[in-house]
Amino acid sequence: MQKYPNLKNHFLLASPYMADPRFTRALILVCEHSAEGSMGIVLNKFANLTLADVGASLKIPVLEDRKSIAVLKGGPVHMDRGFIIHDAGPQWSSTHEVAPGLYVTTTREILLEIGAGGGPERFLIALGCVGWDEGQLEQELNSVDWIIHPADNKIIFNSENNDRLQLAASQMGVDLVRFAPIVGHA
Repeated sequence: MQKYPNLKNHFLLASPYMADPRFTRALILVCEHSAEGSMGIVLNKFANLTLADVGASLKIPVLEDRKSIAVLKGGPVHMDRGFIIHDAGPQWSSTHEVAPGLYVTTTREILLEIGAGGGPERFLIALGCVGWDEGQLEQELNSVDWIIHPADNKIIFNSENNDRLQLAASQMGVDLVRFAPIVGHA
């Protein structure tokens, strides 16, 4: 099996060979990658919820101008937990640094601040995450399920959810429309 460098702060772009329908055309931010396993968050799939829905569920007040903020479907693991991806704002008790200027926080306190109009300047809210056991991600990489690319905060925070996958692919010079899912022999 091919060895890979630490993929923390990298994007995984679902290749056209991706067999798992949950990850078709997915863009994942790898937040942790170690010998024990890996964790990431899908950045371009919607949960059909807004911050108002999350606020109502958790009894958190949300300002009118923040109620329509879309919530992402971060992955099939821990679907009952919120993951806030944010820039270099204040640190909360369960803030995990992905890279300088890029953090993931999983506390209620950050949602209280965001709902009240405060918190980090730039953020995404996701329910759930993606998890891989020891060696599982490397196995998927070897079976060409994913394309690896360094993460870019501009794509994370300055683009629309539906555009993130194509923008990441474009940075690599990959046209996903022309990327054939069938390999032939000449």
